[in-house]
Amino acid sequence: VRYDRVMRSISDQLSYLSRSWNSEPVAEERAHALIALATGHLCYRGGELAARRASGWLVAELGRQLHADGGHVTRNPSVTLALLLDLLVLKQCYAERALEMPAAIADLMQRMLGFLRFLRLGDGSLASFNGSHGNVRDALATIDSLDHGDRVTLAAAPQSGYSRLACGDTVIVADTGAAPALRHSTRATASCLAFDMSAGGQILFCGA
Repeated sequence: VRYDRVMRSISDQLSYLSRSWNSEPVAEERAHALIALATGHLCYRGGELAARRASGWLVAELGRQLHADGGHVTRNPSVTLALLLDLLVLKQCYAERALEMPAAIADLMQRMLGFLRFLRLGDGSLASFNGSHGNVRDALATIDSLDHGDRVTLAAAPQSGYSRLACGDTVIVADTGAAPALRHSTRATASCLAFDMSAGGQILFCGA
């Protein structure tokens, strides 16, 4: 009886998500909802077709939210990281069901991961601009350890508005972009010309 109740609850929640995700005003929350929808459908027998459909919606939604360099429209690296961590769960669910994740999602994940690597300082943290959280070394290490795809290496992130300088073991990451659109202001990052600097494994300067 308890199992039936759990499965009925999951079915009800997936039905709600499929009806409501598109009405969510916050961009990244729409993406999180679609990841949850695809993941949820993979958790029960017979949900493969619905998972593929939700994954198609997810690809389209992330296509609208991600810049070509892999950064999110909010310009907040923490948003990119949170989405990538959820996508990693979805990837694992596809693997557990012995199904291949859509190639378009895998490509998006590699772009996002390349962007996050671009923003990493010498101690393994992310440049911590306003609205972002730099101390995410464990999360980044987890993603790196489970990533077996072709690595994307960025020389620049012009669409997201970040620049990186490196000489030896000294790294500077600077915010060189404009503020994002007002509709993204709840999680946006905008710290014009702020920069973080590391030397080896030590943070020397945080400009946010």
